[in-house]
Amino acid sequence: MKKQLLLAAIVVMAMGCNHGNEDAHCHSESQLILTSYTETYEFFAEYTHFSVGHTSEILLHVTDLNTFKPLENASVTAQLTVGEITSEQISAEIISSGIYKFEITPEKQGKSAIIFSIQANDNSSTTIDSVMVYADEHEAEHDTEEHSKQNTTGIHFSKEQSWQTDFAIEEVHTESFGKIIKTVAHIEPAQGDEIVITAKTNGIIMFTSNTLFEGKKVNKGEVICSISGKELADNNITLRFSEAKNNYETAKLNYERVQSLATEKIVSEKERLTAQNSYENAKAIYEQLTKNFDTNGQRVTASMNGFVKQVFVENGNYVETGQPILTIAKDEFLTLKADVRSKYAPLLNHIYTAAIFNPLTNESFTLEELQGSIVSYGKAATSANFTLPITLKIKNTGNFVVGTFVDLYLKARTEKEAITIDNKAIMEDQGTYYVFVRTTPELFEKQFVQIGATDGFRTEITHGLNIGQHVVTQGAILIKLAQAAGKIDAHAGHAH
Repeated sequence: MKKQLLLAAIVVMAMGCNHGNEDAHCHSESQLILTSYTETYEFFAEYTHFSVGHTSEILLHVTDLNTFKPLENASVTAQLTVGEITSEQISAEIISSGIYKFEITPEKQGKSAIIFSIQANDNSSTTIDSVMVYADEHEAEHDTEEHSKQNTTGIHFSKEQSWQTDFAIEEVHTESFGKIIKTVAHIEPAQGDEIVITAKTNGIIMFTSNTLFEGKKVNKGEVICSISGKELADNNITLRFSEAKNNYETAKLNYERVQSLATEKIVSEKERLTAQNSYENAKAIYEQLTKNFDTNGQRVTASMNGFVKQVFVENGNYVETGQPILTIAKDEFLTLKADVRSKYAPLLNHIYTAAIFNPLTNESFTLEELQGSIVSYGKAATSANFTLPITLKIKNTGNFVVGTFVDLYLKARTEKEAITIDNKAIMEDQGTYYVFVRTTPELFEKQFVQIGATDGFRTEITHGLNIGQHVVTQGAILIKLAQAAGKIDAHAGHAH
């Protein structure tokens, strides 16, 4: 069911008087505003008044609430209903993007309703009730003067201005907002996402490329370098490889000879089994060496796809068996390790999500956006600083650097309901916080608030806002600039 909210306001604008007629009264021409909201659109209409036989002009602004931009590529119609009389559908004249002009001449006085309809990809309509049609213009002017409200004390920011900027509004509501634990987390590689390549023999290391630097991308099975022991007198892997190859080939030939003789019953079964055993042992040793070595020494290959994170040796260095050569990392996932004060121990079991702020890029992410999870949390405090460790795992989107720190906001589940708003809505002036609340689509008021906890995205408002109010969440700084410029003219910025 579409949600509709009706808001009516009257802005009085002084008009000239007819001083040539002694019986004439000096009236002000009152500009009326009608606003209605559906789930998708905001309808904001300006007109003077309706009276029988008098043609009234309506300027309708239609805003797409998904983007807060003007309605594009759509036709709009209007109907006026007074009692049982409904006017024909009137098609709008398109003034510019999002602005539509209608001319309506009522035929009967009384309480009426206006129906605005949109024909677009998703058809929509709204009905605005309690619109009065007067018997004549004189009655309309007197009545609107008596019921008019001066509404020029707000900060004016026209629809055209908001359409041309990054602008958004949200309705104030309550939501579950538990305890927030703020801490700092260290970014580390996830287990299994990093591996150290070591030397499997003694020798001189030779890189296959002169561009093997930290950050270089490598593929699984790619030869990175070789370790040669040709010049070494002791523990020469080249000699061992050649020996193993010769032993294998000799054992293979002997086994094939004995196998053929055994078929003809020339040799005993014992001799055949001995030859087979020697062959299989020589084969196992040779194949094991073949996986990593050749006649030139050890072939060092990448064991997974990733990038070179760190190189421990230089080209031409002598390395020994077991010595680290380089580290390859995928960094597909990262580990966030943080410590929280022991007083939060009862809350750790209730933490269900987190917000991560990266100071390097000034970006914030939810744990869900990073496909993350809470891996574990400590059950006992550390002896060093009496804090409890907590570990999270996140997908690396390329926005994080291993070894750096991020701000971590841990959110504990609770039954508490609180008013929260987007952090971008909150303005600050010498320690005092305030927001801009919409009173009409083009008028905003500065409203002071008291803030509570924040999760990095939204902040709890402990005082100053009521449910149902509409707060500027994007473009608040522009409203502030408009306030500083003193723009309170109700038609400033319009381009009709």
